[in-house]
Parts: sequence; C-alpha cells; structure tokens
Amino acid sequence: AEPSKRQISTTLLSMLGSQEETTRSVASACLGALCGSLPDADLQDVMISHLLDTDPSQDFAIRHGRGIALAVALKEAADKISNQFKSSICKTALNLTSSDRTPLCLCGYRCLGYLLIHQQSKGELDSELISALAKGMKNDSNDVKHLITQIVPHLCHSGNLNEDYVKV
Repeated sequence: AEPSKRQISTTLLSMLGSQEETTRSVASACLGALCGSLPDADLQDVMISHLLDTDPSQDFAIRHGRGIALAVALKEAADKISNQFKSSICKTALNLTSSDRTPLCLCGYRCLGYLLIHQQSKGELDSELISALAKGMKNDSNDVKHLITQIVPHLCHSGNLNEDYVKV
C-alpha cells in the first residue's frame, strides 16, 4: 500500500503545475485528500517541498495547484497536518490571501476558512487569521467577497464563537 501511495503522490505532484486548469485542479484536490493517509515521512516531504512553498517566482499554475492541494489537505486532514506545520500553514495561507491573482487569493481564503474551523474545534482561534478573513471583505474581487460570505456561516455554525471575534 505504501509504494502505491508514493507512486500516486508522485504522479499527482507532477500534475500540480499543469497548464490545463481542470487537470491541475483535480490533481491538486486528490493530492490534498491523499495527505491524510500518507506516511509521516512522505507527508513531510510533500508539505515542505511543495504545499508550503510560496516562492513568488514560481509559475502561477504551480502556485495555484499547491494552494488548492493545501486547502483540501486542511479540509480533509487538518489534525494531521496542522500539528506538525501550524506556523508554516498560517504563513502560507496569509501569503496566498495577499496575492494579486484572484485564484491564489481564493485558495488562501479557503485555507484560512478550514484552518479557522479546525482551530475552533480545538478551542483556539488565531486573531491574526480572523483579521485576515475580515480583510477579505474589502478585497477588490467580488469572487473573494462571495467566498468570505460562505466561510463565515460555516465558522458560526461549527462551534461557539467568542463575542470578541464576532465584531465586524
């Protein structure tokens, strides 16, 4: 099973930068979902070498693919990945939200949403991430604003939000 997972992850990693958006999106989502079942050594390699690499000189397609994969990994395996890479994940998500490319920005806000839902389930919310989410409502892109309006209700319904965080 482990060699098969390595082979699958290698194939998916090679597709993260596909110029075909559909191929890139599907491969990225599959890789993100696979992160929850990868052995720790393989997960560490995927996270450090790929998903947490925010080098702005990289091609847009590879950065987009990595952002999608990170968001899905947070959705599907937040417990597993956030314990090992918490500060790097926060930094990467915030970096993506500040991108001037809307698709990257959307990936960043999806990461923030899943990360905040995970933090909320643990009884800890990072005020910097909450502020970044609120800042998204002032983004020039209506797509970003629309995504924020989808994230906030999920946060409200997934646990008790402290009054201090609900000041908008």
